[in-house]
Amino acid sequence: MVQDCQVAMDRGHGAFSLLAPADEASLPVLAAMLEADPAQPGLWAEYGEALAREGDALPAVAAFARAIEYAPRVAALHHRLADALEAVGSRHAAADARARAAALRPAA
Repeated sequence: MVQDCQVAMDRGHGAFSLLAPADEASLPVLAAMLEADPAQPGLWAEYGEALAREGDALPAVAAFARAIEYAPRVAALHHRLADALEAVGSRHAAADARARAAALRPAA
């Protein structure tokens, strides 16, 4: 089952997505993939998304923070972290994460 989930990363836009949608059933798959190779920011981001959808906001914050450890220059990860921080009521930390994301976005 783990081999059936692949992560696609668009480095130009800092977007990560599973080729199969993350849902409750994918949580154990993502956890197993992260255990096997934790240095995967896209997997951490998808794990955070799946956790957030399940209402596990604090673990989602931790997952997005781990993603940022491996890909600190990806603005989308900082936005996802901000959303998760808002879900747990950390408005100031969320504002800081959004400011970091804005600083990483190229000028239009």
